[in-house]
Amino acid sequence: MEVILLEDVEGVGKAMEIVQVSPGYGRNYLIPKGLAIEATPANLNWRKQKLEAERQKKERVLQVARELAEHLQKTILHIPVQVGRDGQIFGSVTSLMLVQAIRQQLGYEVDRRHIELLEPVKVVGTYQAKFRLPDGNEILFTFEVVPAT
Repeated sequence: MEVILLEDVEGVGKAMEIVQVSPGYGRNYLIPKGLAIEATPANLNWRKQKLEAERQKKERVLQVARELAEHLQKTILHIPVQVGRDGQIFGSVTSLMLVQAIRQQLGYEVDRRHIELLEPVKVVGTYQAKFRLPDGNEILFTFEVVPAT
C-alpha cells in the first residue's frame, strides 16, 4: 500500500514522502494516528500543490533576504546607546539591538538568529556583523555604535 507521510516516521520516511508500507501497518497504525494518508490521485495532487506552495514561499523569503542583504551592504546602521564619560557603553550591543535597528531604519523583519556579531561591542565605534541568508550564504555589514542623545 502506498501512503503519503504527513509527519516524519522513524524507520519509514520523512513528511510528504510517498512510501510503500504493508496494508495492515498503513490502515491500522499510520492512517488512524494521522501520520499518513492513502496515496490516492486526489491526495497525490494535494501533495503536489502543497510542495509547490512551500517552494514558492521559500523562494519569496529568499528574495526578501537577498534584498535586505543588498540594503545592508550599502547602508551603515546606527545603533544609539547610553555611554559613560570614557566612551564605554552601558552593557553591550546584542544581535537583538541590530534586529531592532534593521526594523526601524530599513523596514525589514529579521530573526535575531540570522545576525552574528563578530566581536563583543562595548565601546562606541564602527563594527561589522554577519547576516546569514536562508540559502546558507553570509554577508558582512557595517554598523556604527553612537551615543544616544
